[in-house]
Amino acid sequence: MKRDVTEKLDAALLRRLYEGKLSHVSRDRISVLVLCKRRRSAACLGRSFNVRANGEATPFLAFEATAAEILSVASDPMVLAVAEDVSWRTWPVIQQGVRPANDRVYERYKVGPLETLSGDGVRVLVADTGFSPHPDIEEPVEVVDVTGGKDGRDFHGHGTFIAGQLLARGPYPGLCPGAELIAVKIFDSNDMTSRSRIISALDVAASSSVDVVSMSFGGPLPDPITDAVLSDLAARGVVLVASAGNEGPAEGTISFPGGHESVLAVGAITFDGELADFSSRGWRGQSREKPDFVAEGVDLVSLASPDGRMGRPVSKGYVQASGTSFSAPVAAAIVCLFLERYPGTRAEEVREALRSCCEPVVV
Repeated sequence: MKRDVTEKLDAALLRRLYEGKLSHVSRDRISVLVLCKRRRSAACLGRSFNVRANGEATPFLAFEATAAEILSVASDPMVLAVAEDVSWRTWPVIQQGVRPANDRVYERYKVGPLETLSGDGVRVLVADTGFSPHPDIEEPVEVVDVTGGKDGRDFHGHGTFIAGQLLARGPYPGLCPGAELIAVKIFDSNDMTSRSRIISALDVAASSSVDVVSMSFGGPLPDPITDAVLSDLAARGVVLVASAGNEGPAEGTISFPGGHESVLAVGAITFDGELADFSSRGWRGQSREKPDFVAEGVDLVSLASPDGRMGRPVSKGYVQASGTSFSAPVAAAIVCLFLERYPGTRAEEVREALRSCCEPVVV
């Protein structure tokens, strides 16, 4: 294989080809993602495989191909990268205890110059399991379903819980109820997502001019396409926030996209300010410390999806859960408040401002 071709292939995909797990003459097909330089090029390539080009801001395609077809596509000068379209499940929700703590979360983070703010004028996108209406959220929520579904309703509960952390007005109030929310459903009814769905959600963020993206998921190692899309969004000024992962306490367990240098990786602390055992850690001494930020993520209470099943019920319409999935939106809400107070602040400056105000946690 020529070097310019191999450099376009994701390392895992290249390994499959190199080790012969996908023979060059085999008719076996695998799902791939292809990133193109221009939308017109993506549309042209799509016609060859009878698929539609996706993405307004990021021209990409998702289709099945043989090894020979993959190499042919990678040799196209208008193709930037090719990666396997890996799928994975949501993280299991951690169940820690029974003490509702989310009412105190609101009090603890809405202090100082943030106390009177509500996120007015800030647009935040949550890529998750969708959203189902709840009486504690009166403002309209724009829902986009990239799984092929019809209405984006949340049959898991994860996404509605997070939406409540941001927008709820009720006994367990959200931190930025004045913000505008776009809920992109990337997990289907089997709790599965894929790289192509994640990139579709990030493309919605780019085309919708959002200020903040909250991602409470983590998966396989980074690939060149997702990496390029995240870098492009950050360069556009979008603040990217992601959960660190629930694979602690071992070092080097930060998941992707939290491990990306342009993403604010958020770990979980307890009500008493100690780092949660399950919260993923980075490597000691690494050039950029991860996680970048920690927020409360244990025994939180938020909205229950009327269509979902996640969490421990605490009362009608409310459930309790733990995980870095729920510390990430706390950080995303703080970013919304920060941007309301200091509009026009660059994404990098927001990340550094949050990092600089952190205090060490008890490990």
